[in-house]
Amino acid sequence: MRHLYILLPVLVAGCGSTFSAEGSDAAPAKEAAADAAMSCLIIVPASCPDCVTENPSDQPACETYLMCFRMNQCNPADPCAQGNGICGVNTIGGGSAPLAAATATYDCACSVSADP
Repeated sequence: MRHLYILLPVLVAGCGSTFSAEGSDAAPAKEAAADAAMSCLIIVPASCPDCVTENPSDQPACETYLMCFRMNQCNPADPCAQGNGICGVNTIGGGSAPLAAATATYDCACSVSADP
């Protein structure tokens, strides 16, 4: 089953980016570029697993990981998704199975969308 999610910006204390009315135009441009880089997670290609988990109860946590990856421009191979990172298993919770499923979804969706 494929899901189409509309993600709205959510700021978590100490996480993500902040906006300053006194800032320059560079900050919104930088955020737009980062968001475009993570657009591969908006609609997961049909050829990719979309939070395929052995246990159906792991799927909501998997979706939470994907949202965290997108909202924080986090590649699951980077420190942001490790242990205590912003999208890490100790921060999001749910165990390693949903994180592994989210990583598989990310790896496939973002490599497919990056191919010419």
